[in-house]
Amino acid sequence: MMGAWHQAVIDSLKQIPWVEDADEYPEKVTQLVTPAVFVDVPGWDKAQFADGQTRVTLKCDLFVVTDRAGKTENVPKPQIFARCLAMDLSDWIEGATFGLDNVDPAVFIDAEVDTFDRILDDYIVFRVSFEQDIPVGEDPFEVPAGAPLQEVWLGKAPETGKKHERDYRLIWKTEGTGDESGR
Repeated sequence: MMGAWHQAVIDSLKQIPWVEDADEYPEKVTQLVTPAVFVDVPGWDKAQFADGQTRVTLKCDLFVVTDRAGKTENVPKPQIFARCLAMDLSDWIEGATFGLDNVDPAVFIDAEVDTFDRILDDYIVFRVSFEQDIPVGEDPFEVPAGAPLQEVWLGKAPETGKKHERDYRLIWKTEGTGDESGR
């Protein structure tokens, strides 16, 4: 799930009109195409889950990187331009699911100037932080391939279990069960 989530985030970021580049946080910096957004997941915690599938709360950072002397569109200063992009991304991230059905909406946490990474000193960098719950492992309720529901039986408690099979009533059956050839 983690790999699919990363790719979905990057693909979604690339759809934002002002984003020139989106990828994982760079390990080596050469000349960057800006404005760029880089994704990092520095950690996660166990999330609350009630459906039997383990979930984690990802702690995520999006790094908005702009050139100190680059284009600023209609904004007079590069620093203000970078703030505008970080604000736009802060709004964009709130509630985002990146096209994935099984993740909770993202929750914006905060945004601030990031001066931690010295290899990005030639750029203006804002860090936009958010959290998102995602499932990990296998879904315990996933229907195995080739095993669709065939019949539904109804029983009344406490008369349930092996000893009471004759007390159950068939309430639904798929057509064609048994001989799938249609004969």
